[in-house]
Amino acid sequence: MQTISKFKIYIIGTCVVLSLFGVFFTLYKPTKVQNVLNYVRETVDLISTSTISISKLVGKTVFTPGGIVSKIESVNTNLSHAGVLLYTNIERKNNGVSTLSQNVFLDTVAQRRAKDMFAKQYFEHISPTGGSASLEADDLGYEYITIGENIALGNFGDDKGLVDAWMASPGHRANIVNTKFTEIGIATIKGVYEGRDTWIGVQIFARPLALCTKVDENQKLGSQIKIRQLESLHAESTKIQNTLKATQQPVTQSEVDAFNTLVDEYNIIADKINALNAEVKVRIDSYNAQVRNFNTCIK
Repeated sequence: MQTISKFKIYIIGTCVVLSLFGVFFTLYKPTKVQNVLNYVRETVDLISTSTISISKLVGKTVFTPGGIVSKIESVNTNLSHAGVLLYTNIERKNNGVSTLSQNVFLDTVAQRRAKDMFAKQYFEHISPTGGSASLEADDLGYEYITIGENIALGNFGDDKGLVDAWMASPGHRANIVNTKFTEIGIATIKGVYEGRDTWIGVQIFARPLALCTKVDENQKLGSQIKIRQLESLHAESTKIQNTLKATQQPVTQSEVDAFNTLVDEYNIIADKINALNAEVKVRIDSYNAQVRNFNTCIK
């Protein structure tokens, strides 16, 4: 996400001051014209590619290191969700990584993935019809920054045996101890695969997008509105300024009064521009800070 380019603020000397016209009368002096903080619009692109498409913005990294097939056949295999979670978090603790929190949406993703593998008789991260953990998460409305999947096929004996097998594989181990992941979903399902009774275990790891404070798009919208107001005021002030510059030296009292009235109008607009310009700068600074924080969080 790109940040809004800040306005470059310049002080323009509005040349309409007393010295421009000399002394009109001994008793009458035109009101001094205030300086205007002029906003410069150079590259004010208010981020058309903001959080409209969060998936494109975040990138949604997916870690899928293949599958593990059991090298043993334990007829008494019994796998459980609770046991796999327990031994997974023990391994994270042993490696100095914070434990994972169970997430019901990720549990559902894991269950769908295991059941789909049995139903379609495949053992891959991508189904024959194109299904995957990331697509299941999207379907459930689970927004994430990073997601990973470990899969295992076979009769591993028990939960520790299954987690040990994953830990013995560099790619699967990397998912288990990945510091980016904060949540996990697990499925351990027994079924028939290629004609034999066996187990499929699935771990779904993720870092939820909810961990990152989203950018307040109202800040951007508010800045856009204020910019339009600044443009209008700037055009109005320029018109009056040009009129003042072109004014001949007042001679009569009525001419001096008319000149001073015009100067007063200009000064009122100058006050509005100065105040509005300061407000827009605050809005932009706030928006840019939110963008920077969000971008840092999703890395």
